[in-house]
Amino acid sequence: MKTIFISYVKEDELIVYSIYNMLKDQGFSPWIDIEDILPGKDWEKAIEKAIRGCSLFIACLSTNSVNKRGFVQAEFKKALKVWEMIPEDQAFIIPVRLDECEVPFQFSKFHYLDYFSKGGPTKLVKTIHAYLGTGLDIFLDKKNIVIDAAQKVSLVEIAKQPGMKEKVIDYLINSLDLRVDPTERYWSYFTLGELGGEKVKAAVLKGLNDNNEFARQGAKDALKLLE
Repeated sequence: MKTIFISYVKEDELIVYSIYNMLKDQGFSPWIDIEDILPGKDWEKAIEKAIRGCSLFIACLSTNSVNKRGFVQAEFKKALKVWEMIPEDQAFIIPVRLDECEVPFQFSKFHYLDYFSKGGPTKLVKTIHAYLGTGLDIFLDKKNIVIDAAQKVSLVEIAKQPGMKEKVIDYLINSLDLRVDPTERYWSYFTLGELGGEKVKAAVLKGLNDNNEFARQGAKDALKLLE
């Protein structure tokens, strides 16, 4: 599993924990100390091992973190050492600003992402998909994953990968019967509408007879996308 290391300071724990949960819900494998270091473990060695073994390193930057000396700076240094050893065209460090803080000099060479801006969380998900090439298998393994606006973005991004469009379409159609929540059914139909195709059209037309009005609206909106 391609893990994503999340580096942060305790003062930002609340928002960072929400990022961790969001990434898990999106099917990724984020790593954070408060969840992934078991009691009794040597936490410093566990963190070093996690940084060396992760596929991406998210540096959560904020007014709290950039003005604080301590272990988070040590994590940054370890991440930079790993980055120096990987191929030039391979991304590893993603600086993520949590507020209007100044980006530390050592990260000035990397393009940063403003998580607090409009669409920030969605952009982070799309960026990780682009770098890790996440496949649909993650979603197939999570039968109870919630289909919403954010998940729509993820699925559309996955469908853009070679050979994945039909798999995403089949996943959405086959999981429709498992979706009892009208909002999930709405976004399932809408996502199908964005993907297009004859198979999609048949499923969307069937959705026009859905028992729930909101779900039927999803099928109607999807049909407009198909026209």
